Amino acid sequence: MFLQENFQIQMKPAGTETINGMKGARSEISLPTFTFDSEVQNEIFTEISIQKQQYATGVQPMLYVMIPAQAFDNSNDIVGNNSSKIPLGYYTIASKEKAEIFLKIFSYFGLCSEKHQHDVLEILKIICDNAF
Repeated sequence: MFLQENFQIQMKPAGTETINGMKGARSEISLPTFTFDSEVQNEIFTEISIQKQQYATGVQPMLYVMIPAQAFDNSNDIVGNNSSKIPLGYYTIASKEKAEIFLKIFSYFGLCSEKHQHDVLEILKIICDNAF
């Protein structure tokens, strides 16, 4: 099952509003959103949200992966600074648990659509061909 084909944005009327003398119809939009937590000290939080496409018609799933600043190897340099001073964060995947989380993230990405799944499989092939 792919999220793009099975979940749509829902829009329903929510009444009328007058703003600065202009009367308009108000709608409420529901964006299907799925969240996934990690098992390693909740370091990584993953979310997939069905969003409107920016320059086209239709919807697309957007995958967000959030890694707290404290989880980076150079967190002491990152916290309290801006990206112009410390432009890169280093995150080492040194344990089996962390590696499994990143494999799960690839799985989540593959849930988004058939095209996403194809891209994930191609990326994993490249990694396997070049890492071992």
